[in-house]
Amino acid sequence: MAMIKCRECGKEISSRAECCPNCGAKTRFGEEESEKKQLSVAMIVYSILCVVGAIVFAYAAITMSGDISDYYDSWIGGYNYKSPLTEHEIGIIMQMVIGLAIEVAGILGIFRSRKEM
Repeated sequence: MAMIKCRECGKEISSRAECCPNCGAKTRFGEEESEKKQLSVAMIVYSILCVVGAIVFAYAAITMSGDISDYYDSWIGGYNYKSPLTEHEIGIIMQMVIGLAIEVAGILGIFRSRKEM
């Protein structure tokens, strides 16, 4: 462990000190540590966004597949399409879009955070 001079007061301090014990000025080591903590918190937040987005999308997709099976006409042998979408179907599609948007935001945030590391 080397000794360095404080940028503010000039007293000798440890190179591993996060701040000067005499004047309280942050050292380069302390600034690097706080940046690492901020990046790790950002990675956790972006990861949670990815998981939440995936859950929202999966829930909407499962609901939509259940609705599709309700409209499947086994007598005709195909899907019985309805021309205008119902409010329920529009809501499900919007949930899927929102889930994808949240997930993409999380993924982009993770890439940006990794780039800064």
